[in-house]
Amino acid sequence: MSKIIYVSKSTWNASDDNDGSEDKPLLTIAAALQKAKEYLSLGISTKIALSPDVYREGSLKVDYRFPKVPEKVVLVIEGQGTKPTTIRGSDLVPLSDGHP
Repeated sequence: MSKIIYVSKSTWNASDDNDGSEDKPLLTIAAALQKAKEYLSLGISTKIALSPDVYREGSLKVDYRFPKVPEKVVLVIEGQGTKPTTIRGSDLVPLSDGHP
């Protein structure tokens, strides 16, 4: 991979305003996909490295039609570490007592 974008829900300084570096990870996969789109359009293969956690982000999509991605340029989304990383399209819904 030519570029790695880090995402963490558990790092104290994680924010979608960060640059996605290991020291300043993004908070959401959606923000990482936006940043990856920039690199891919420049012909830079990219890995999105997710810290172990459950990511609930609803609808996520990668549109390869625009901008056009050059051949042999890849996007990899990968969990890091030995603990599980889960991506879910569902949201937690509170029960009537207010707890999920």
